[in-house]
Amino acid sequence: MTVHNAKCWLVCGWAFAFGIRMKSLLVVLGVALAMSTFANAQSEKITKVKTDQPYVALTFDDGPNGENMAAMMKILADNEAKATFFLIGKNVVKEPELAAKVHEQGHEIGNHTMTHPHLTKLPAEEVDGQIAETQKVIAEATGVTPIIFRAPYLDQNNEVLTVVEQYGMPYAIGSSISVRDWQKDVTTEKIYERAAKGQAGDVILMHSWSVHTREALPRIIETLRSKGLQFVTVSELLAARTDQ
Repeated sequence: MTVHNAKCWLVCGWAFAFGIRMKSLLVVLGVALAMSTFANAQSEKITKVKTDQPYVALTFDDGPNGENMAAMMKILADNEAKATFFLIGKNVVKEPELAAKVHEQGHEIGNHTMTHPHLTKLPAEEVDGQIAETQKVIAEATGVTPIIFRAPYLDQNNEVLTVVEQYGMPYAIGSSISVRDWQKDVTTEKIYERAAKGQAGDVILMHSWSVHTREALPRIIETLRSKGLQFVTVSELLAARTDQ
């Protein structure tokens, strides 16, 4: 072998080795990027849904709530209207039969944490516990595991949304209309007027413990239906999105 040929082989060997190392490095970087993206995946925040269907979602927070919520469910059943109930884990433990009835009547169940805290004020491990334990108790009581979440007080940040997504809930549900039935001076008429503004794609936030909301519910259903709107669960509304 000539000196020239030896140099050529040496250069080719370096190039080959460098190429292998670069390919390996690119593979490692690609895997690391994919893992980072997965680890940082977050639930999507939803308020109003863009849709070409005449769908509206009635949602009720904080159940199960005994007789008041049971009465609301009867109103919904009598009017053949579906809704979504965001349940608190500790309440499900107290009233598992009522939680199960929500599913049996065809309504959707969402995760609303175990004890209704301000999640952004909790350390990450407590946020995880609030969400994980609620998934568990709802599944035990109803046979279904929630795929949607609503933060208490709508208090959430990127860290919370990351935890929520890790438990199989790609959507964190807010609202486009709140009837604000938690206000001290609220009346049945005010709740009705706020909810009656609903349009296609709206997510209407109410509470299943509110007597005023229960009293307003028949008129809310009647008025929204007179606009040609259909009552669907949140997941059904999301399935009709036109912006994806």
